[in-house]
Amino acid sequence: MTPHPAAPLRNVVALVDVYTHDGICASQSFAVLLKRLGAKTTKTFNENVTHVVYKEGGPKVLQALKIHNKQIAESGKGQEIFCVNSRWVNDCDAQGRRMPEFDEEYAVELDDYQRTAKRRRKSMEPMGLLKTNGGNIIRDRKSGAGRVSIGRASMKGVFDSPEESSMMFDSADKENTEDEPATPDYLKDPSALLQQTVPANKVRKLDLGHDSKRRRLTYADGLEF
Repeated sequence: MTPHPAAPLRNVVALVDVYTHDGICASQSFAVLLKRLGAKTTKTFNENVTHVVYKEGGPKVLQALKIHNKQIAESGKGQEIFCVNSRWVNDCDAQGRRMPEFDEEYAVELDDYQRTAKRRRKSMEPMGLLKTNGGNIIRDRKSGAGRVSIGRASMKGVFDSPEESSMMFDSADKENTEDEPATPDYLKDPSALLQQTVPANKVRKLDLGHDSKRRRLTYADGLEF
């Protein structure tokens, strides 16, 4: 990514903890954008941090930040750490300057860390069971390709009566169970169109002498086979 020519965040050292609502980590993307704007980033909470970019992240970051700023306020020494949401980074990039951290649209409530912890735990829980008329469709584990595998479901109780269960097959098999329409030749002489075998008493073998072991003809009603 091409560095910003004005480097509006050159004096910023940011700790980035950004997640989506689905629990997917997006910290790396914002860290790259901050570096483009001239800022430095760190993965640990230390005395050099000037900003915490936070959205749906872990509760420990907010808790540590709250304790740090409280100590600074009580002692009167040091610099409080700004806590802004991810929108602040995007607006700094769009405007090409350092946006005011105290604007309400960028504020993050530090007392929100307890509620954030519950939300994060819920988003990381295994997928639950889906009920379908008494059957369980189990979303269990992810395969190697990252896809969610679906467990087999019991279909007992899906149908309220035996008549309803048989309806699934009656309509599908109807075309295979109906009699085929009769042709005129079949109506005229049905037995003539049926496959028949030659009676045993009408079959005779022809002896060809010394070549009989190599060749044998069978006649039936004047026809050679």
